[in-house]
Amino acid sequence: MLCSIYFSAILLCFQPTPIICHTGIASWYNYRINGIEWSRKHDTAASRTFKRYSTVIIRNLDTGKEIEAYINDYGPEEWTGREIDLSSHAFKELASLGKGLINVSVRYKQYD
Repeated sequence: MLCSIYFSAILLCFQPTPIICHTGIASWYNYRINGIEWSRKHDTAASRTFKRYSTVIIRNLDTGKEIEAYINDYGPEEWTGREIDLSSHAFKELASLGKGLINVSVRYKQYD
């Protein structure tokens, strides 16, 4: 019985990342909360939908530009209506900071 439980736990750990794609609004931030390491020179993001410490592909639906970002925080708050908050560096790769909000699609990065 114990061996069966152990084997099931190992299989669960190696399941592929589910293919999830969400569309919504993205904004940018210029700070970090909760003591999580952050730099203005890296593509990081905060999401309530996607798991922390995962890598996602973010596509600007208006321009078609795509970037990879590392989810390192939980947010934005539900009441904001945003899907994801990007670091200023990540947002600049998709649109100018002056735009403030952009329409995006977000999905997990798939590894071969």
